[in-house]
Amino acid sequence: MDRQIIISIGREYGSGGHEIARRLSQKLGMPLLDSTLFQAAAADSPELKKYDEKVKNVWFSRSVSGYSNSIEENIAQKEFDFIQEKAAAGESFVVVGRCSDFILRDNPNLVSCFITSETAAKLERIETYYGVEKGKAEAAMHRKDKARAEYHDQHCKTSWGKARSYDLTIDSSRFGIDGTVELIFSAIAFAK
Repeated sequence: MDRQIIISIGREYGSGGHEIARRLSQKLGMPLLDSTLFQAAAADSPELKKYDEKVKNVWFSRSVSGYSNSIEENIAQKEFDFIQEKAAAGESFVVVGRCSDFILRDNPNLVSCFITSETAAKLERIETYYGVEKGKAEAAMHRKDKARAEYHDQHCKTSWGKARSYDLTIDSSRFGIDGTVELIFSAIAFAK
């Protein structure tokens, strides 16, 4: 591509959103910004994995003049700054989560997507792909999605998973992983 393209992928747990992001980055030859990249970038910071995409504890957190004592908030801000710096430098990339749909909302090269799926398909993927026991998959799905929604909504003025917050909302159980990749890839050509 001869222009900057940024694809933001928000996703429900078990929808295949991360796999879709990975395949898009490969298809387009662009870097994938996900937890692996952020952890590698902060190898000297062991708390990153523990607090990555976690909600700050409002009872023990305090912000004064833009500075916070919340580890969760400071890590989130570092990730947001990293994403914004890459975008400002004109780089193209695919980014998974991390409120990228909101923090890059003013970038005209952003295509924001949210990947959803039917519950049965998500549970099957959670059990087979992530190896979660059959009786525990539904609880894991609700716990992860609740945590993602809380994290997003704490940092953004839009609601996680609400269609109005994204350019595209796609049901991966209807189109499949490959079909969803192709839908997003096709949509890039029409993005202004």
